[in-house]
Amino acid sequence: MAEVLERKEQEDRLINGQVFVIDDDEAARESIAALVEVMGVPVQTFSCAEDFLNSSSIFEPGCVVTDLRMLGMSGVELIRHLRARDVETPVILVSGYADIAIAVEAMTLGAFRVIEKPYRDQELWDCIVGAMRLAEQQVRDSTMRDSLNQRLARLTESELDVLRLLLKGMPNKQISRELDLSPRTVDLRRRSILDNMEFENIVELAAVLGRYDVCLPEFS
Repeated sequence: MAEVLERKEQEDRLINGQVFVIDDDEAARESIAALVEVMGVPVQTFSCAEDFLNSSSIFEPGCVVTDLRMLGMSGVELIRHLRARDVETPVILVSGYADIAIAVEAMTLGAFRVIEKPYRDQELWDCIVGAMRLAEQQVRDSTMRDSLNQRLARLTESELDVLRLLLKGMPNKQISRELDLSPRTVDLRRRSILDNMEFENIVELAAVLGRYDVCLPEFS
């Protein structure tokens, strides 16, 4: 614990969110919770995965630290249920069994990391920090994605038609022929698209839409 506290003093920024500890072994559960609390991060504990899934906590920002093998639902099954609900919360699995097949399955499902017992407090804390920072990035990405979708909603159907062709790399003249519009109309719609989307040029807009995997809305 002393090693962890020393590292804590070197942290250059605060960690936002909560750590959710799930373990049917009370001693193990409380030990991890104590580590997190000492580091000044909020923590909630659950004795089984089912209780966590039935709580509102699954939609709160943070990360999960869960035992791999528990009575009832396992840690891997928990990840599967979270992903089925489109919950991308980073999950750290703690295992006392060196089962490579299960570890591979967990990572394939999106586990942040699998840690084997016994582990050092510092190892677990470093893993929690990484998971929490990933969770923070997920929140930022989600906020940006929502903002982009809100801006896209400002565009008219005709502007979206122009934007689709712009994103394919078509120049204004080709778009003019493709949509049977005057070059001036295409230029005006291009300017309106950039103004509404709050970008300087189409190249930047295309890059950001691709980075955040945002699709253009379809009109019925």
